[in-house]
Amino acid sequence: MAQKAENMNVTDELLSRYFSGEASPEEAMTIDDWRARNDANNKEFNALRAAWNATSAHPYVIQDARSAWQQMQPLPQRNRPLRIKILSWTAAAAILTGIIIAAAILLRPVRQYTVSTSGGETKRLKLPDGSDLILFANSTLIYPETFAAAERNVSLQGNADFDIHGTARQPFIITAGGLQIKVLGTAFNVAENDTAVIVKVQSGKIRMYTSSNELPVAGGQTGIYIKKDQSIRYDRVFHFENEDMSVVCKALAEAYQTNIVIDDTVIASLKISSNFDNKPLDYILEVIATTLNIQYISKPDKNEIHFITEN
Repeated sequence: MAQKAENMNVTDELLSRYFSGEASPEEAMTIDDWRARNDANNKEFNALRAAWNATSAHPYVIQDARSAWQQMQPLPQRNRPLRIKILSWTAAAAILTGIIIAAAILLRPVRQYTVSTSGGETKRLKLPDGSDLILFANSTLIYPETFAAAERNVSLQGNADFDIHGTARQPFIITAGGLQIKVLGTAFNVAENDTAVIVKVQSGKIRMYTSSNELPVAGGQTGIYIKKDQSIRYDRVFHFENEDMSVVCKALAEAYQTNIVIDDTVIASLKISSNFDNKPLDYILEVIATTLNIQYISKPDKNEIHFITEN
């Protein structure tokens, strides 16, 4: 038996039994003798043991193998070195640990919450990131228990007010009726119905987008997504009641993304009352110019429109 112990190879299987406490006295002595042969063996053993303890539910416990062996028979003198066949347990254990952790993160299902309201019912919600939401009647919101690191995603059917906490590295994304709304931090309302998704922004800025189209919408603006043709545009419904031209021009400039300049300060204080329901900008300009007896000049190369008095 002594000769067998001396010739025994230190293999992965032997080390596994040793670390798990299942090695025989003869096998344990083989490991102990191999460790004692030089400092390099002992350092490798300690590294392998640490890796085993990190990945095993049963940490390694030092065995009293030598005394057990000596009770069986006297230990003969060793005359020749052991043949060592050891794979890199440290690398294998590290890879295994990484795989286990990655699999646990990727495969663990994220719990989804679904909140719905009936007719005449309103619910106030606080999302996992601390953002506030008001869910109005006949609406449904789906959101996760925790948001992913890259994005904060929710789904909406119906009507809701959002007040989103700004996090530049983790945008908030709402999916509603085929449209996606990307937010960094703002207050706005989303109303989704059978034909459209309407987004009214109170403050900040959002981006409405589909796979083929997008539109930035800032505070005070309203964006509309038409489901039938998947188009996105600004809501251009205006109700001006004895309003200063300075205010009218600012509203038109924001809605049509055009710089509207009043060259004469007298024009800025002129007042107008009129309603425009998604009319082309040229139509609105003609009505204003005719009503106030003024002129306007378009400068397409600069994306500008200038109101001037008649000569």
